[in-house]
Amino acid sequence: MESQIRREKNDFTNLNKQTTDLERRLKENREKLKLSCQLPHMVANVGEILEPEADDDASGQNDGSGFAVK
Repeated sequence: MESQIRREKNDFTNLNKQTTDLERRLKENREKLKLSCQLPHMVANVGEILEPEADDDASGQNDGSGFAVK
């Protein structure tokens, strides 16, 4: 009887640890999901603002940053 109680307590402890680990992973994944939902919009906006030069070797009129020097 005592060995059965010990096994049940051990199983209970293991299941609690697994539950805690899964809840932590779930929280991390939710945070990653929030970031991934926000970042594409930010990246798209930056891409629209920067618009890299189509011809990189076009008569040397840029300073290497992708912007034309005037």
